[in-house]
This record gives sequence, structure tokens and C-alpha cells, in this order.
Amino acid sequence: GRGAMAGGAAEGRAALLALYREVLRCHRRALPQPMRAMGDDYVANEFRQLKKAGATPEQWREFGTQWRKYVSMLSGQADLPEGEGSARDLPEALSEEQRAQLHSLKREIQTLYKGAKPGEAGRPGEPAGEK
Repeated sequence: GRGAMAGGAAEGRAALLALYREVLRCHRRALPQPMRAMGDDYVANEFRQLKKAGATPEQWREFGTQWRKYVSMLSGQADLPEGEGSARDLPEALSEEQRAQLHSLKREIQTLYKGAKPGEAGRPGEPAGEK
């Protein structure tokens, strides 16, 4: 009945909130500033947009699957020595839309680096040594 559906929705929201937090933790471990701040803003916006769009349960499942793949990929890359791994091969594995998003993100990062003064890349109010 309706109660079982409501319970399932609550469990789904809890799982997605846990995934959201996992993505942010992964960013803290794997991304330098300002990439971390931009990545955190991006993930928050993606979750917010899907919620506002009234996504179907199937869309939420696919969304969660893709973000879990992202966490796995980023976690794996974070453990490899510089210059090793499949980062160079990644664009071939992406869809056209994902490649366009990656290119856009790259442009924004380059713009951020050009405009930032040393020490200003982090978010206001964050402790300098936080990992």
C-alpha cells in the first residue's frame, strides 16, 4: 500500500543523501582546491536539479549508479601515483554529453586558476589545512 511506497521513498532519499555525502568526502580526499569547491558546487547543483525536475524512480536509480561510478573512478585515481592510471583514456569512455561537460569543467577550472591569487582559491570560512 501507500505506506510501503512512502517507506521506500524515504529509504531512497536516505541512500541518495548518503551518496551525496560520499561524493563530498571523495572530493575532500582526492581533489585540490579550487577543483574541490567547483566539484562540490557541481554535485550539489546536479542533485538539486534532478530533485526539482521531479525525476522518476528509474531516473534516480540511474543517477545514483552514475555518481557511484564517479566515486569509484575518482577514488581509484586518487590512489595512483602521478602520471599513471587511465585518466588519459577516460574521454574515450565518456558519452558525447559527458565529454562536453568535462570540456566545460576544464574551461571553468582554467578560468579559475587564471583569476585566483595565491591562497584565495578555497571557500570563505574553510580552515586552511582541512583535508
